[in-house]
Amino acid sequence: MNVGEKIKEYRKRLNISGKELAQKLGVTPALISYYEQGKRQVPLKTLMQISEIIRVPLEYLVTDKEYISYSAYRGKGRITKEEKEEVALFQEIVDNYIRIAKLNNFDIQYQGPNDYRGKTISDQEIGIIKAQLEVPLIVHYKNLVEALWLKWRIAVFALPFKNKNLSAITIRRDDIYGVFINKGHTNERNFFSLAHELGHILMHLDTDEFIISRLGSRDPKEKEANEFASRFTVPYALLMNKVGNNSFSETITAEKIWEMARYFNVSYECIAYNLVKANILNYSKDEIARWKEPIKEYEYKIAIDDFPAIYRLLVYLAWEKGEISISKAGNYLLSDIQTVNDEFGKIGQILGEF
Repeated sequence: MNVGEKIKEYRKRLNISGKELAQKLGVTPALISYYEQGKRQVPLKTLMQISEIIRVPLEYLVTDKEYISYSAYRGKGRITKEEKEEVALFQEIVDNYIRIAKLNNFDIQYQGPNDYRGKTISDQEIGIIKAQLEVPLIVHYKNLVEALWLKWRIAVFALPFKNKNLSAITIRRDDIYGVFINKGHTNERNFFSLAHELGHILMHLDTDEFIISRLGSRDPKEKEANEFASRFTVPYALLMNKVGNNSFSETITAEKIWEMARYFNVSYECIAYNLVKANILNYSKDEIARWKEPIKEYEYKIAIDDFPAIYRLLVYLAWEKGEISISKAGNYLLSDIQTVNDEFGKIGQILGEF
């Protein structure tokens, strides 16, 4: 494909019309049509603007390299325009992550097992996975985030999502993983979501693609990842030990389920699922769903601190070596130059102490 054909192809993937692209560029729709038909050459400055709008790195527009078309496991219905925009932003972050890692000669390739692809993971195998990650039987969110990076090179980005019904998105590119967790949900929900995404990585993601995890998805792979997360976050034996000899079948309340959820540091629905599975609760899924805590409103604003420490450090090192400008660093961190300057000043002070 030539440049014009690529522009058309990639904007259509993002559900951006020629008219919308023209409005964002401040030109006429006819000019966009000329660009895409190859009747007019696209100026470099305009091409750079288009690259940012359609969220495709410039190199993919001007070379023969193809920007990989992803598939998504999803619940019901087609992926929405808003979800495509969310995924496109996260794909851009992963691309930048890979780019700055290469600038620093830093290996971020996945280092975890590939033995569970297409399989159901047993409780015994979950124990083996936890041993490989060197995490305790009852693992907490921060423990898991650190272990996934240190042991398996899986980077976790806790960012606010525009789409509140999405719990997480995992992107794989060139055997490199970026897991995006919706910062707007509760800590318990985020922990369950991270374990859920770990299930996807181990069982489902064997090619370059992304997986969208929605709240309440009915997709078989989503159910499989949910089942894995329930057993990973709440070991059955420990749950039964905590329940003890108490007869919960008639007296269980939403408050007690929340108390258990806080003890295990997991989502409310995770505890409810396990109690139903153990025949301690006899409630239907619909009844349990009505007890869920609603998603709280939150401000959609991405901050530097939302990016993993290793990502920020790699951007800093690339800037320090003169590989990228402070402006480019700002683009990588989705922040203004002053904020990036302040962040780099702090990192510089820390590194100067060694």
